[in-house]
Formats: sequence, structure tokens, C-alpha cells
Amino acid sequence: MPDFSDSLKSFFLDLVDAEAEINEESLLSERISGLEKILPDSEAGTEESEILLKSALDATCLSILSGNIGRNPTDYELGIEDITNIGQEDERNEGLNSIKYGKSRDWLFENRVRAWYGNHLDSIFPDLTQKHDESVCEFAIQEESFENQIIECKRFNGSLVEMIDEKLERKFERHYEKVIEKQFPSTESLENLENAKRHLLLEITDYSSETRIIEGNGTEYEVEGCRDEEIGRVKDIILEKHEDFEIDQITLVWTILYKDEEKVKGIAERTEKIISSEEIIDYQGWNFFGHKDFTGNQSFGKLLCHHEAKSDEWMIAALDADNQVFFTQKPAEPT
Repeated sequence: MPDFSDSLKSFFLDLVDAEAEINEESLLSERISGLEKILPDSEAGTEESEILLKSALDATCLSILSGNIGRNPTDYELGIEDITNIGQEDERNEGLNSIKYGKSRDWLFENRVRAWYGNHLDSIFPDLTQKHDESVCEFAIQEESFENQIIECKRFNGSLVEMIDEKLERKFERHYEKVIEKQFPSTESLENLENAKRHLLLEITDYSSETRIIEGNGTEYEVEGCRDEEIGRVKDIILEKHEDFEIDQITLVWTILYKDEEKVKGIAERTEKIISSEEIIDYQGWNFFGHKDFTGNQSFGKLLCHHEAKSDEWMIAALDADNQVFFTQKPAEPT
């Protein structure tokens, strides 16, 4: 059987045009190159293990979007049910193989969110941007048990940690004005959702890559990502400039990396609400991490996935716990 890194490589290549040349500056090129460096007889380093976990998480979400929902994780196979649920070929090519690296990260973030709600509500939510020519939001939730909700995802590009407050505010304003003036109104009109709740998610991972040390299980783990005070600053800047929002909920989203022994052992999405509504279904983010057997090569043991918010302490404890298996990788069979 192929090793897991080869399986991931094949998964991503299956999503794009087989005849298209892979752009050297694309996210797809970075992922393929990193996965190819993971060899059977050696452990992956920091860069390769980070690419491995990020690729596995994104592939999981894209597989869910294709229709793999509600499967027992111990029986899960990383595959594609209906590729058009992920997007048409030109959209997938642009999402993975674009020379604009940020565009690919935008696309993957939007799909992680759409997959999270699909997995959480056991449903498939079509990408509305593929359905309409006008500027619309990513998707809408229309479930009998909940208020209708429209979801839009934006991502702050570039490092923000040194940015002055006024420039950070302008970044938010550009996103905010576009969604309230164009995307939410056009989605409401085209989808007949005039009374739907509006939810804007802002991905701010680039805001900070500060590191800190957390101890657990007799090990010091290096944790990389936004600190609480940095998140507080973003919230304060936005709230100081606005008294009334034309949106029901705004959620900040950012990614945390957990490192040990020069390898990335876990990824967690964190969320913080700037304004909230009781009728909105909260996005809690993905948690993806290597089991205690994780070595970063083809026999890394187990990878585990959860789609609900977890603390730093939980993530670190989980690295040594026998939790639900999502992927179990065994050494490749001799050929």
C-alpha cells in the first residue's frame, strides 16, 4: 500500500487538471514538494511535519465537502465522493495551483469552514460563489432546527503584528464594507434569505507567529500563534470604531501550531467572537494532531481529528492519549 504522504499527494493532484502544469510558486507545489521529502527511512523535520499535518487537515475537509460525511473515523478512507461538491475544475485549479499564494489560503480557509458546518450538521452546503455570477457569500445554512444563516469568510493577508492601529482598522473596513454593501444583500436577494442571520468569519493567523513554551506530560511544547493580548487588541480596534454593526456575528479565527522534538505535532484553530448572536451556530474550528506514536515519517502511527474547540492543555494532553483514531498509518509494503 502507498504511504500516507503519497496518498495525500495523489489526493491533491486528483483535484486539479491532470494536464495543467504545477506553478512553482503555488501552494500546491509547496505541499507536493514537502510531502515528497518525507522518506520511508527517515523522520520528517519541522517543515515537512507541518506540511504533512496541514495537508492532512485540508484533505480531510475537502473529502468531507465531497460527501464523506458521518463516516466512522476508524473506517474512514481519504477519498472523493462527488468532486463537484468541492468546486468546478477551474475553481479547484485556482484554489490550489494559483500563483497567488494568498488566494489558495483563502480558498482552503473557506472550505475548512464549509466542511466544519457540513460535518457538524451532517449536511452538504453548496458553494454559492459557484452558483451565482454576482458577488455573494460562501454558503448559507437552511436547516429546520435553526434560523437561516449566511456565512462569509475573509482572511487578513500579511503580518499584522507590527501594524499600527489605523492600518489594521482599514483592513477590517475594506472587508466589512464589501460584505455589507454587496455580498450579504445580494445573497439574501438571490437565495430569498432576507431575514437570515449574518455571520462574518475573519482569519487572522498571519497576525502573529509569536512562540511560547507550555509544559505538559513532562515535556516542554513550543506553541506558535496569536497570544490572548494580541487577539484582545484586534477586538478593541474593531469595537472602538463601530457602535452598531450590520452583521449579527463576527468571529476571529486563527491557527496554533504545537511543536516538540523539532516536529509540528498538532494544529488547532482558535476562535473568538467580537459580536455574537444566540441564533448563530458558532464555528469552533478544527483540531488535528499526531498521536504519541507520531514520528513524522511513513510509519508515524496515528493522526487524530476533532471538530470542536479545545484548549492548549487539552491539545497537549491529547498528544499522549489513546483517543479516537482518524488515520492509522502503517509502513509501506515492499514492492
